[in-house]
Parts: sequence; structure tokens; C-alpha cells
Amino acid sequence: MHRLDLRALTAVLAREVDLLERLLAILQEGQAILVKGNVERIKEIIEKQINLVDQFAAVERERQAVLGNLNRDGRYGNDVQMDLLIEEADGESASTLRSLRTSLREVLGKLGTVNKRNSMLIRQSLSYIDRTIRLIAGEDGSAKQYTASGDLRSIVGNVAVDRKI
Repeated sequence: MHRLDLRALTAVLAREVDLLERLLAILQEGQAILVKGNVERIKEIIEKQINLVDQFAAVERERQAVLGNLNRDGRYGNDVQMDLLIEEADGESASTLRSLRTSLREVLGKLGTVNKRNSMLIRQSLSYIDRTIRLIAGEDGSAKQYTASGDLRSIVGNVAVDRKI
């Protein structure tokens, strides 16, 4: 295995960890914004995420090229596993690869947690919006009246609202 190929791989993986950590920070910032319901700031966060996706695409292409160089003789099969690279690397490179693997796992775990929380907050916000629209439109279950004959009926408001979200 070429030492230069491993250096290129560790450099790419380090950039990937950096991008993932930046994404994590943006998603955590997004949590606070979702809680506050600041629509303008949500838009800014989404734009930051889109910018990072473009950067991820470039790093991914670079990582694939480096892995292709490492596996040009096909000894790793179709998929280059980090464990195999660590086994074959010298002491310093193996240590760096282990550290990067640990960092990747940690940040991906944190991203999963934040993503679940943000999804819950978004669903909660959409549910609140839907309930508010139903209240405004007079479709809420609590907005009921008894008729002269004693029947229970819902009041339907005169407000026309498109409830597609």
C-alpha cells in the first residue's frame, strides 16, 4: 500500500469529519430555531445545509478516487474496508485512520440523534399549524353546538383555508 495514498485518504477523511461536524453544528442551531419558530432563520439554516451538501459531494468524489487508487489492483474486492486499511497501514497511519474512524462514528451518531429530534420538532410544528388552521376554519371538535332538536353539530366557519402543507 502506498504511503501517499494513505495520506491522501486521511486528508479526505479529515475533511469529511470537519464537514460532518459543521453539519452537526448547523442542525443543532436549527433545533433552537425550530423551537422558536423563526421562519426566516429556518430558511437561512436550510441554505447553509444545501451549501454543505455541495461540499460533501466534492469530498465524496475525491474519497472515491483515492479509494480507487488504493484498490487499483483489486485486492480489496468491490468495497475497501477501513479495518483492512488499518491492518495494513504502518503505526502512525494506522493510528490516524483509527482516530478518524472513531471521529466519524461519533459525529454520525450525534447527527442521527439531532436529526431525530429535529424531525420530531418539525412534526410537532406541523401538527400545531394544522390544529390552528382547523380552529380558524371552525373545524375543531370543541367548536360544537346543540341544535334546537338537541342534536350535536360542528360549526363550520366561513373561512376558506387551503390546508395543504
